[in-house]
Amino acid sequence: MRATDASYRWSDAALDSMRLRGDPAADAVVRAIFEDGQVAAVNRLIVTLVRNDAPPPEELPAVAREYFAASASLPPWADRARIGRASAFFGRHASRAMLILGHYSLPACYAARRGVQVLHMTSRLSRNPRPRLLETAQLVFDVMAPGGLEPGGIGVRSAQKVRLMHAAVRHLILEHGWDHALGLPVNQEDMVGTLLTFSAVILDGLRKLGFSVSDEDADAYVHAWNVVGVLMGVDESLLPGDAAEAGLMLVNIQRRHFEPCPEGRQLTAALTEILVESNRGTPFAGMSVSMMRFFLGDNTADMLGIPPSDWTRELVAPLRLLGWLTGESHGRLPLLARASESFGCALVEGLLSMERAGRRAEFRLPEALGSVRRGGSEGAL
Repeated sequence: MRATDASYRWSDAALDSMRLRGDPAADAVVRAIFEDGQVAAVNRLIVTLVRNDAPPPEELPAVAREYFAASASLPPWADRARIGRASAFFGRHASRAMLILGHYSLPACYAARRGVQVLHMTSRLSRNPRPRLLETAQLVFDVMAPGGLEPGGIGVRSAQKVRLMHAAVRHLILEHGWDHALGLPVNQEDMVGTLLTFSAVILDGLRKLGFSVSDEDADAYVHAWNVVGVLMGVDESLLPGDAAEAGLMLVNIQRRHFEPCPEGRQLTAALTEILVESNRGTPFAGMSVSMMRFFLGDNTADMLGIPPSDWTRELVAPLRLLGWLTGESHGRLPLLARASESFGCALVEGLLSMERAGRRAEFRLPEALGSVRRGGSEGAL
């Protein structure tokens, strides 16, 4: 589908209608689980699913077993060669993708006034940002790891679990009271917008860092995330056909939703604090702020309340030059590129394991939201 068709599919009227749609298949499962009072039992078992390739345990309620069986298949249009290319691309850029995720993708989500309300109500970021950051990084790594999107792969399991968690958040927020002018919690437009922060925003971030991304790699990366989108319940009609469409849709959603709000500023402040912490007490303490402003632009950064850059903004240009030189060397030295793929994935996997003392992110179904309007909860996006 061409970009001109995309502008029709993604018109304001079409996207407004998508704000009223959730995920019927996952919503039905969650509703049945909550009605039967089985959330605690499902949580005890669901956290084991992503650790191996085995089928769901027989102890799961029938409705949950049926969900995992029915939602595990890749869409028929999934191209394993392109998924493999996307995985290799991620391997070459894994550490940089994590940098972009924290300094660009997540704050871009917080700039969307309507979508950020759910994040604010369900997030632990305002109190302890690290677990949420690690869970998000874990999902990205799982789906992009070699074999992650193969049948029974670790990425498939993670996507299935997060899909259920989203449905649980939707269910609980609606029970606790919700401003329906915002659309449904975790609605289709917000889901595809979040998906684009993992695909189009990562690609844009790499290019801003000076890396040359081929059309083939970019399209493969968007294709792989489209597959993830289906596994996570995104309506296929919303998915971009290629990287160019993904960029167009990202701009359109940002146009529709980027507005200042206190919730976005609060989440950004918590995120900034944890990013700055790693360099606190060094001359480079302001580097994270400089990177956020570099990626987001001053207008969006000001809207989110990100502090002004210090002298470390002068380091961005050398970083872009290094990115260009590294990208060029990969093009000329294929053995270096393949070694970088393996090292990048191993580095990110090691960091995630170390931060969690060997444990994986659990993506639990929240049993209750508590005082949701004060931001207290166990579940989040």
